[in-house]
Amino acid sequence: MYKINFQKKAKKSNKCRIIYEDIFLKKKMCKTEGRCMKRIYGLIRKLGATSKYKGYFFVAEAVKISMRHQYKPMHITKDIYPCLATKYKSTPTNIEHDIRTLINVCWEGNKSFLDEIAGYPLEYKPTNSQFIDMLAYYLREMEEEN
Repeated sequence: MYKINFQKKAKKSNKCRIIYEDIFLKKKMCKTEGRCMKRIYGLIRKLGATSKYKGYFFVAEAVKISMRHQYKPMHITKDIYPCLATKYKSTPTNIEHDIRTLINVCWEGNKSFLDEIAGYPLEYKPTNSQFIDMLAYYLREMEEEN
């Protein structure tokens, strides 16, 4: 008998729609980029998530990409997930799931601070793209104040 595998295999593609050279090169980060990542990690920790979640690093990288390309319209499923999947040797589906898990942790951990970041009281848990956009916008606003 033949066995039929109905599970779809993820396509292996090295193509990212955005040009993001640093994600593939093992260069030393400049001081400003190191400070930027430190602020991103600090903000995620204030929301109640720790580095034991894979989504912790994925969200940080996604926010960094979003902040770097803030003037371009970006699609999270076509621009960010494939680049992160390539960097972390994973699939875009796993990246999306791990980010969603981190959002659940933040939603349950420190909802009041998440409301402050959003600028209004959230009735529903934010989607992955909303969450990344909120964090990037909040960090840009904090930079402009300083």
